[in-house]
Amino acid sequence: MGLVVLSSVSESIIAAVLLVAGVGKVWNGQRFRESVSGFVVVPARLVPGVAAVLPYFEIAVGLGVLCGMGVPQLRLWAGLIAMSLFAMFAIAVAVNLMMDRLNVSCGCFGRFSERLTWALVARAGLFASVSALTLLKRPHLQLSTQDLLSLTFINIAAPAVMWLATFLLTEGAELVTGKSTMIVHKQS
Repeated sequence: MGLVVLSSVSESIIAAVLLVAGVGKVWNGQRFRESVSGFVVVPARLVPGVAAVLPYFEIAVGLGVLCGMGVPQLRLWAGLIAMSLFAMFAIAVAVNLMMDRLNVSCGCFGRFSERLTWALVARAGLFASVSALTLLKRPHLQLSTQDLLSLTFINIAAPAVMWLATFLLTEGAELVTGKSTMIVHKQS
């Protein structure tokens, strides 16, 4: 019974975060486009498409998590996609922070967005882990506690591994060769 309650609370939290974030981005479309263009992990030619589609995708995933409370397959896919969205966001923020891009807005909640910080990376990792909890009441999937812990660990470890890899590829190469390999993008 406790796992069912934990899973239901997790679903409600994740659905609320995704719905509020998506609606905030739709209402503040221009500001969100500027935020997306500030992230160096999104190529400039893809910025308009990402900025146009991502808010509605977040809303759809949030509704999927919310409506999936009674539909196991929908809940499964929505939970997995939510977990991936939060993990990818954590990685994107970490990459920008490693490049000292501190004045970029996260674009998270429209006009209530904040600057990129390591706390934001941790929060996105936490939301990815909470998204994994939406898989708890899936007796037909037969996920063991070890499976859930593994999913949680992967979502926490993925941003750390990405940060380490990026650091080694940029700073590590510079330490060995004495030449900087970091590409600096000009902001318009």
